[in-house]
Order: sequence, then C-alpha cells, then structure tokens
Amino acid sequence: MRHMTIVVLTAVLGTFLLTGCQKSDASQIRKARLVANENLQLKKQLAEKDAQIQDLKKQIEEIEAEKAKADEKFGSTTIKTLQMLAETEDRNQALTLENEKLKEEIESLKAR
Repeated sequence: MRHMTIVVLTAVLGTFLLTGCQKSDASQIRKARLVANENLQLKKQLAEKDAQIQDLKKQIEEIEAEKAKADEKFGSTTIKTLQMLAETEDRNQALTLENEKLKEEIESLKAR
C-alpha cells in the first residue's frame, strides 16, 4: 500500500511538473514572438532612417554645390564691382583735372 501511494504521488507530481513546463514554454514562445515582432519593426524603422539619412546626405551635397556656385559668383561680382569703382575713380579724377583746366581757361579769357 505504501508503495502504491508513492507511485500515485510521483505520478501526480510528475503531471504537475509537466503541465507547469508546458505553460512556461507557451509563455516563453509568446515572449519570443513579441520580441521577434519588435525586432522586425525596429529593423524596418532602421531601414527607413537609413533611407532618410541618404536623402539628407544628397540634399547636403546639392546645397554645398549651390553654395560653392554662389560663393564663386559673389567673388567674381565683388571683383567686378571693385574694378568698376576703380575705373569710376580714375574717370572722376580725370574729369576733375579737366574741370580745373577749363576754369583756368575761363579765368584767362575773362582777364583778356
């Protein structure tokens, strides 16, 4: 009788342990699926962010090219402006000298 009780208790205990393990495995499987789904979402987000980064890099290159053109244009415009200013100063000086000569000539004609 005692031997039979031990066998029955062992069987019941074994059944509980096996049932408990199955629930544990099921919850672990659910957790693993959740983690896998989250990993897939994160990979998708990462791919989207990488694509955005590539687009932004292209935009940066385009903007830098436009800036270089603008700098070059600004530099040539500045040089042209300075050249025109120098030419204007030379013409102004020449006209001032001519004006002085004409004033002297008028004074000499008035004196006659």
